[in-house]
Amino acid sequence: MMNTTPPEPIESDTHSQAVASTASSAPRPEAPPQSEPADTVSSPKNRRQSRHWVLLRGLSRDTRHWEAFPEQLQQAFPEDRVTCLNLPGTGPNHQFKSPARISQMVDWLREHYAASLKQQPLHLLTISMGGMLAADWMHRFPEEVAASVMINTSSQLSPLSERMRSGTLWAFLKGLLSSVTKREQIIVERTSNRHTDNADLTNRWRIYQQQQPVSASTIVKQLFAASQFQPQAISQPLLLLASRQDRVVNPKCSETLADFWSADLRMHKSAGHDIPLDDSEWLLTQLQLWLEKNEGNTALSQTKDGAETIEGVV
Repeated sequence: MMNTTPPEPIESDTHSQAVASTASSAPRPEAPPQSEPADTVSSPKNRRQSRHWVLLRGLSRDTRHWEAFPEQLQQAFPEDRVTCLNLPGTGPNHQFKSPARISQMVDWLREHYAASLKQQPLHLLTISMGGMLAADWMHRFPEEVAASVMINTSSQLSPLSERMRSGTLWAFLKGLLSSVTKREQIIVERTSNRHTDNADLTNRWRIYQQQQPVSASTIVKQLFAASQFQPQAISQPLLLLASRQDRVVNPKCSETLADFWSADLRMHKSAGHDIPLDDSEWLLTQLQLWLEKNEGNTALSQTKDGAETIEGVV
């Protein structure tokens, strides 16, 4: 049943275009998970006709790393609600211990953010390891998820050489042993093809890490959880997005999953692993086209000009 009470407004985070910040104080490490407000951009005017988008990021990232995308998504779908969740061990939840299994992370999110997830079913929009969380959520709790969009994700259906491109693991491990500035520079260079020389972005991500540090233990547990992910059957509508030039995950991983789930697949020609950062306009266009196809809503057919051509549809 849909929630009729709008979420309480939340003050802006450290950068003006990112999603609103959550907790007023960091949770205690040993405290049991408690339901707390998630990062919510705004509330829809007509809740009965709205979707509830829930955004999940991947390895060692938090909601701030979406940068301007949550606000852009809200502007593209003004009647919808947009909520961003932080995994245990990241962002304002950085003092929580991270589980070492995808299913345990999903269980934690459902309990910790219970108050923010009352408006169901959800539309999950995810990137990288976030796609694994979405798949588990859809399989085990199908009544809670209406549909999902997974960006550059992978699974055990693909060999390790495809799940992590050559040099990527070494680069990330090198980052763990380097200064915060060097670590975030490595991540930007690996995950983006259009912001590799963006000193402002690297500095902003350095500040995120210094403010709410993600521990090496959390990163190792997340890596292990992702490495063990085995997809299961799902029945909800699913859109897979990938990039031919992803330097973290081979796009063949998305092609394999699209075959396994008989899902729609759209391929970007030039963006990096972080498509929302590199080409949010293309991403929003694909969402509009896909929703039009699945929901028959002609009001969503007005797409932006200048988006990249779709290379293939599975």
